[in-house]
Amino acid sequence: MARSLRRFERLPAVTAAIADGACCRAALDALLATDLRVATRSSLRLPALDATTWPGMALHRLAQQAPGIASIRRATLFGTPVDAVEP
Repeated sequence: MARSLRRFERLPAVTAAIADGACCRAALDALLATDLRVATRSSLRLPALDATTWPGMALHRLAQQAPGIASIRRATLFGTPVDAVEP
């Protein structure tokens, strides 16, 4: 899946995604790989699987794309959801 998301991320066309509800795991990876994201009162949850981090690029992409790093740190350390609202 990582290779396909990387290819998707590098497409020579604009990609868009719509998130409705809580977005986590593979859906979060796919959402963050797009160029344009639209969320409807969604929350982004850092993927966790039995108290371990989901083996994906979501943490890296969130750290690169999020306006504030503090919310990403809280999501990583404590599992708090990140609101999908732009400040």
